[in-house]
Order: sequence, then structure tokens, then C-alpha cells
Amino acid sequence: MSVACLGAGALGRCLGEQPRGDVRGLARRFQRELASSTDLPWRLATTEDLLFPEATGQRPFWFGAMRW
Repeated sequence: MSVACLGAGALGRCLGEQPRGDVRGLARRFQRELASSTDLPWRLATTEDLLFPEATGQRPFWFGAMRW
């Protein structure tokens, strides 16, 4: 739910900057804004299994620092 709020905030910022009646570039700008807003929660959610030593898979180079 928190990540959804981040997405809603990103959409609100993009719509606020968009000229009224012109949607050119809105989708691209929103997707970029959304990606930057949700990057950290996504990384935390998708790497949680790698905390367990028996989990297979390569740990990203930033994994140790992120979990420290």
C-alpha cells in the first residue's frame, strides 16, 4: 500500500507539470518517475530470500552494504 502511495504521488507530480490538454510525453515521464520512486522498495522485496545462506543465486554487488 505504501508503494502504491508513492506511485500516486509520482502520478500527481507528473500531471501537475503536464500542460492542460496535452498528453504527449506523459506516459514516459510518469514511468520514469514511478521507477525512481519504487526502486528501493522493489529491491528490498525481491532480494529478501537471498538473506538465507541456502538460497541459490548470485548476490548483487550491493547486497552486503544494503543489508549491513
